[in-house]
Amino acid sequence: MLKLKDIVELGIRPDHSSYLKRKIKLSNQISFIFVSYLFILNIIFLALNLTNYLYLGVIVGLLYVIPLVLSYFNSPRVGRFIISILPSIGILSSHAAILGNEEEPVTSILILQFSVIVMPWILFNVREKIALPASLMITSAMFFLFPVVNPLLDFNFDSAVIREPFFDVFIKLSSCIILFIILYILQQDSMESEQNNLLLIKEMKEQQNLLHANEYKLNEYIKEIEKAKEEDKIRQWRADGIARFNEMIRRNNQDTQKLYDEIIAEMVKHNGANQGGLFILNESGEDEPFLEMS
Repeated sequence: MLKLKDIVELGIRPDHSSYLKRKIKLSNQISFIFVSYLFILNIIFLALNLTNYLYLGVIVGLLYVIPLVLSYFNSPRVGRFIISILPSIGILSSHAAILGNEEEPVTSILILQFSVIVMPWILFNVREKIALPASLMITSAMFFLFPVVNPLLDFNFDSAVIREPFFDVFIKLSSCIILFIILYILQQDSMESEQNNLLLIKEMKEQQNLLHANEYKLNEYIKEIEKAKEEDKIRQWRADGIARFNEMIRRNNQDTQKLYDEIIAEMVKHNGANQGGLFILNESGEDEPFLEMS
């Protein structure tokens, strides 16, 4: 069963940017709103037995389905452009078709026409340097082209119907509702954009914290490696020293003076000292034992 969410998200793909996803969603929402509006209007025409108005309402309503179809067939940019200008074109052509040649335009319909001029600002932004100006020029032009279009669309309509107080109030109310919906959509889009920015900032902070944590762990790991290297260096230094002194003792176990000289020379060199002395405890005499520099 087709749900409203499915209609709103027609044409949205995972590889689309967040900006394009929002704009496609807005385009689908606006198309659905105008299709719903035309559906209600057609019910009124049907109830009042206004056959010509009903035919016109059905045709215009089907036109608002086109952007949804384009979104479905992966042409959302074309669909956005069409829905941005379609309300202005639809209102102008319907207005001109209903009124006879040289009839004065209906004020309430002109108000409705004016309320949809800002439609391109919902679906595009200033970065889209072709679509936005082009759609704005078209919607603005539609507001002034009634005298030109009216003689071209002279159909057999009872124009007195739309001048009735009921239709006058209905059209004015529709203008207010459409304008409120446009402002609401803009506000929702702004709030969604702000939420996305806050979410992006939060993700950046989390990544930054994770980076700092990984950097701290890396520094600690490097310190541990350096410490282990230093300890290995000390152990190797000790092992080398012990090996050298053992070799000296083995070579000079008969000549003690030579052994002493080599030991102190190697000890000074091994420890990186400038000078050194070797003292031997002398216990050979009758006197108290004493240290003798050898």
